[in-house]
Amino acid sequence: MAGAAVAPLFAKAPAAAISYPQRIVGDVRSGGYEWSASPDAAPMRRGHTCVELDAAGKISRLTVVYDSSLLNYTAYQSLVGLAAEAAA
Repeated sequence: MAGAAVAPLFAKAPAAAISYPQRIVGDVRSGGYEWSASPDAAPMRRGHTCVELDAAGKISRLTVVYDSSLLNYTAYQSLVGLAAEAAA
C-alpha cells in the first residue's frame, strides 16, 4: 500500500530516482540526508530528504525539500498536486 502511495512522487520528484547522499543524520525516531542530484535532474542540484517514524517504527512523514524556483510553473504545479498531509 505505501509503495503504491509514493510511486507517483518517485516518478515526478526531482532527483528521486537518482541522487547521491552527502550528509546523513538521525536517531531512532527520525533522520534525513542531504543529496546531490544526477546531471539528468537539471536544473535541480541539491536537496534534503527527512524521515519521521511513529512509535511503531513506521514512516509517519517523508519530507523532500529542494529549490522549487528552479522548476518551470507546470512542473511545480504537478508536484504540488502530489503533496499530502494527514488530517490532525
